[in-house]
Amino acid sequence: MAETLEPKVSRITLVTSGDDDTIEKIVKQVDKLPRVISVVDLTMVDHIEREMVVVHVNAEAQDVRREVMKLANVLDARVIDVSENVVTVEATGERHRIDALLRLMRQFGIQEIARAGTLAIRRLSVSSDESEEHDAGLRARRCI
Repeated sequence: MAETLEPKVSRITLVTSGDDDTIEKIVKQVDKLPRVISVVDLTMVDHIEREMVVVHVNAEAQDVRREVMKLANVLDARVIDVSENVVTVEATGERHRIDALLRLMRQFGIQEIARAGTLAIRRLSVSSDESEEHDAGLRARRCI
């Protein structure tokens, strides 16, 4: 749960998959919960999804440390800590970019991963081309 503009109100993003009937049942059940103000199926509106990961990557040798840092930079991740044996990398982005970062970092050895779930927010403005691309990617995933 995360704070919103109203300090006493939190927001939860639920990502699920299923046919329309299953999704409708989930939305109705969540909407029945006593402290729920509203439920919005974001797949019905243009929206933005992001995930976040913080990962400790083995980097004992100087050349490995440089390679991890270079790779993080190429993948738009940030190095947030460097120790004698570990480089800690943080990344925020679409699920496939986070997955790619983790796949590439595994070659060095990952000591620990902290990965946040999906965050989603409705898009306030969209061009028609972006909207068509976005709609095409929503077939299997639903954010409510």
